[in-house]
Amino acid sequence: MNINLINIISLYSGDIKLKPFLNKYKIYFNKHLLLQNPNVIPFIKNKIDIFDKTDWIYFSQNKCAIDILKENKDKINWLSLCSNESAYYDDGIIIEELEKTNWESKLIDWTLICLNNNSYNILNKLLIREGISSNKFKWNYIFGNKSAGKLIKEYIDTKGINSKKINWYKLCSNPDAIDIIYHIIKTEGINSNKIKWEYLSKNSAAIDLLYENQSKINWHNLSKNTNAFDLLYENQSKINWSILCSNPVSLKNSLLLEEYINNKIYINKKIGIISSKINWNNLSKNNNIFYIEKNKNIKKIFKML
Repeated sequence: MNINLINIISLYSGDIKLKPFLNKYKIYFNKHLLLQNPNVIPFIKNKIDIFDKTDWIYFSQNKCAIDILKENKDKINWLSLCSNESAYYDDGIIIEELEKTNWESKLIDWTLICLNNNSYNILNKLLIREGISSNKFKWNYIFGNKSAGKLIKEYIDTKGINSKKINWYKLCSNPDAIDIIYHIIKTEGINSNKIKWEYLSKNSAAIDLLYENQSKINWHNLSKNTNAFDLLYENQSKINWSILCSNPVSLKNSLLLEEYINNKIYINKKIGIISSKINWNNLSKNNNIFYIEKNKNIKKIFKML
């Protein structure tokens, strides 16, 4: 990495700031993974000329970097771009590449497209072009795609609810498939072998089911659940703090992670930070490590008066 991102963040004078309680820990952030953080754009948009090849691999996954990526197509890492949720809009880079190559581009990875939670428009166009049996559909991954509920329903309507190709583990983690999950519970019961509670635990649409069946919860996966903070707050001893570091809501609508970092870790000057539970790589990608400094311009105006 040619860019000293930590120094740039420290010296930045704009409205986007690192949350104050994290300032003394900023040297522990992963500098490459910060390039995937959507809120890092203001810090580095004028520094991309010194990016190296590895920087572009990470930056190509940044969902707020699309305008910059469009202007630097020769530097894009296409595998990373296929994982970027913002690359899939109708005027996005992915659809542009597909239409240019009659949907046969060698730069495109269909497994990553089928995994991407914002790829439904492309998957729907593929369905119209090539039908539900197209070999570009990677159904094992589509069942976990959070934007593919209608496509999954069409597959089940065509192939049947007992099709051996249905990945119930992926499907149970998918909020866009919650109606299918409730249908299974209604017809086969709460203990159906199709209901995979380990994966249902990370489904943000399944909170009511999880509250009612707490003995079945996988707390490791619940720590990923963006809708589970009341449940996690009530059961802090069961939280996987490393996983929670990647959960954007942990620093937005809840003080849970902030309280833990303030109260449970400290820095030893000789051997560094003391905590086996905070995952600084996961935290580096969490867009809510930053905040917008409010009324900054108003403060400047008052100073001038």
